[in-house]
Amino acid sequence: RKGSFALLDAAFEWVLAARPSQPLTAAIWSDDPELNERLAALSDVISFHHYRSGASLERQIERLQGYERPMFCTEYLARTTDCTFESHLPTFKRARVACWNWGLVDGKSQTKYSWTERLDGEPEVWFHDVFERDGRPWREAEVALIRSLTERP
Repeated sequence: RKGSFALLDAAFEWVLAARPSQPLTAAIWSDDPELNERLAALSDVISFHHYRSGASLERQIERLQGYERPMFCTEYLARTTDCTFESHLPTFKRARVACWNWGLVDGKSQTKYSWTERLDGEPEVWFHDVFERDGRPWREAEVALIRSLTERP
């Protein structure tokens, strides 16, 4: 693990030497408190992954708010494990945490399949993707929720 920390520190030094104009981050994804502290200490903004319950998300956001930096969740949608738009988006909005999921259209990155599913046949529940190949929502209710939470007053 010490080698990993040294590599992480070196990677940030390399990037900082290039004098980037954008903020830097390394996503908090582990249950390892020491690793998470190091990732947060190096990051200008807090990014994290969350594949647990909605209640767990609220607790994680509360902990991460202690770093007093902007936050965004880079991975959270995993319908087959009950990490859904319904369980997570209202919390992100309420806590003012930016978020995105990395699957959007079926066929682009094969993310309608979970990490463990075979890529043959249609999964009963899509893992990430939101839209069919022809642009129709996989679940209209999800798109309606996204619209309701993101529309301007």
